[in-house]
Amino acid sequence: MVKMQKLRPCCVCGNMRVYGINILNQWICGECEKNLLKIEGTHIFYDYYIEEVKNIWENYYLLKGRNELL
Repeated sequence: MVKMQKLRPCCVCGNMRVYGINILNQWICGECEKNLLKIEGTHIFYDYYIEEVKNIWENYYLLKGRNELL
């Protein structure tokens, strides 16, 4: 039996990918994961990636707080 791979949109780049990781219920594709791990503070996209990671944390705490109220 062949297991179907699930395409998911990356919360950083928006591309549909099969491989990646879940961080705080947010999907990050393998490409963005690699970029996050190796990016240097002087890179042109450094601030972009920092903002995206902040968004992941903010979304997690907003959803967590809302679910605790329900």
